[in-house]
Amino acid sequence: LDNSSESLSMNESLEALKEYLVENPDDFSAWMMLGMAQSAIEDVDDAIISFENAFKINPDDIDLLLQYATVLAANQDGAFIGEPQVLVERALSISPQSEQVLYFAGIVAAQLADFDLARDYWEKALYIMPDSHPDRAIIEEALDTILNLQVK
Repeated sequence: LDNSSESLSMNESLEALKEYLVENPDDFSAWMMLGMAQSAIEDVDDAIISFENAFKINPDDIDLLLQYATVLAANQDGAFIGEPQVLVERALSISPQSEQVLYFAGIVAAQLADFDLARDYWEKALYIMPDSHPDRAIIEEALDTILNLQVK
């Protein structure tokens, strides 16, 4: 299979978006799209810059806070300690009932080895989440992992 034409169109889209942003640096959605696209192709450094620009425009957008925290964590071998933690805590203070935010808050707590807090966040997320939600299994698995760690 030849994917070269596909990747070219992705690069062209990214270039077009970057050019657009030169003229429209205050377009939050465009920075988000660019950051997510860069993140998808694992261009972490550029994704961080894009999310940083989006953050300056709207520091209270939940999706942004979680995406931004994720790429920052990717840049530190998956560790959410430090700047990603600050972003997740900000998201939690803005939207404490979001199952996605609760999931990330649980990851931060687990990485800080506060397994009781992680369990609280994840159980709350599962409680809020509909049974049909595609992410239920991920949270249930995370919960199992820490419950196994806690068995003395």
